[in-house]
Amino acid sequence: MINQNRYEEALEELIKALELTSQVLVDNKREYALQGLYLNIGKAYIGLEQWPLALNYSKKAVSIFNVLRFKMIALNNVAAIFLETEQPDSSLKYAELSYSLADSIQDDYHRLLTKVNQAEALLKLKRYDEALPIIEGNIELSTQFDYPYGIASGLNQKANYFAGRGDYRAALEILQKAEGLAPEVSDKELLIDTWGNLEEVYVKLGNYSEAYSFQVRRDQLKDSLHSVQNTKNFNELLLRFQMAEKEKQIVEQKLELKRKEASLAKRDLQILIVSTSLVLLLLGSLTFVFRTRQLQERKVQNAVIAEKEKGLSAVISATEEERKRISKDLHDGIGQKLTALKPGIINLAPQLQDKELKQQLDQISNEFSKSAEELRQISHQMMPKALMEQGLIQALEDLLENTFKFSPITCNFEYYKVEGRYAERLEVSVYRIAQELLNNALKHARATEIHMQLMELDKQLILIVEDKGKGFDSGLAQGQGLYNIKSRLDIVKGVVNYEPGPETGMLATVTIPLS
Repeated sequence: MINQNRYEEALEELIKALELTSQVLVDNKREYALQGLYLNIGKAYIGLEQWPLALNYSKKAVSIFNVLRFKMIALNNVAAIFLETEQPDSSLKYAELSYSLADSIQDDYHRLLTKVNQAEALLKLKRYDEALPIIEGNIELSTQFDYPYGIASGLNQKANYFAGRGDYRAALEILQKAEGLAPEVSDKELLIDTWGNLEEVYVKLGNYSEAYSFQVRRDQLKDSLHSVQNTKNFNELLLRFQMAEKEKQIVEQKLELKRKEASLAKRDLQILIVSTSLVLLLLGSLTFVFRTRQLQERKVQNAVIAEKEKGLSAVISATEEERKRISKDLHDGIGQKLTALKPGIINLAPQLQDKELKQQLDQISNEFSKSAEELRQISHQMMPKALMEQGLIQALEDLLENTFKFSPITCNFEYYKVEGRYAERLEVSVYRIAQELLNNALKHARATEIHMQLMELDKQLILIVEDKGKGFDSGLAQGQGLYNIKSRLDIVKGVVNYEPGPETGMLATVTIPLS
């Protein structure tokens, strides 16, 4: 009913449902029902432009921290109410709170709605330079989502920005675009606002005939909306009058009350059945609308996520290709040159008679060997040869040996049912994730032992890394290493879970689906 602008009818049913919540004994379920009902009662009062009541019920929905999405919507409704009551400072505060919740659950649709209210509040505060980038971002995002209402609303705000700056020609051009979207938007309130803005701009430009034509069109549309509402209000008053008359007759006929008790009880039962049916129907309608909106929002979110994953995959692929190239260049270029030069240095030693020079040449030869070994290690870290040629098991064994051979940490590696080769992307991802986890244990965990396992179970590849150290450092939760792990897992649809080890330290479990 709310979506059909039947606000007063919706209110009656919502208040009946609100009375029934006292019968819900489970606290969580009662709070869930209350928060949803307060939210929708607030919406109905917004539609009736009864701002104090709308604000009261919307704030009640905010105060119940049960469903995060309900709280987000209620905060944005409060922001809209403060806009209507000319309190832009308060509107801006609540819109920003709503945006932070929308951002935390990655809800692009409500990010856009809250940004619209933020922009409107900034325009009313005449903070034009802050408003413009938000408005342009809203128009761009609405265009990407093919959301005509968002585009038209954004164009109206952009026109108000130029009008506020005194550039009425630019404002007129933008408003004409917004008016052109009216058939796609099918929102009469937005069209009324657009025509009202056009009237004001034409007045500023001195074109009073055009201004008057838009004033007439706007007033006619407003009158048509109000006449529908007035007719509905009259019918409701008539119904209430008839009910009052009936109640008067009942009072006058008290002497016959006992005779009519049976029929009245039957009528009350019918009313209860009808009321319950209406409440259930309303709740079903609200659930359907909420579910439909969820599906639309999920579709938008999935599209955004797919684009992000595509970009992330491209970045990681390009990074690994560059690692391969650099590794090959180091090995085939500088590495081979160092290998070719070393015998020359060794052969030069017997030709020297001076012991001091000979000793210096030995030192140079030792440093040369160390440099060659470091270069080999760097080449191996960039793209391990074992991973490309022998597979994941050999590469992980080499990784453990090379990481901890100069440290007192003891380590072991076990694998189970890992046979054959996997896709290159998957093998590289598992190797890099293991590399990040081992580096974290080496640098931050102060571990004394490292245990690593790799297994294939139920069409899943599972990597377990356990260290006996000081445990997971929450300060590293936003570190680049853990971000890299998450990015690689997003590409292969995997997940990681961090928890305390059986004794002490950290236990990281990585799970990647193979199908």
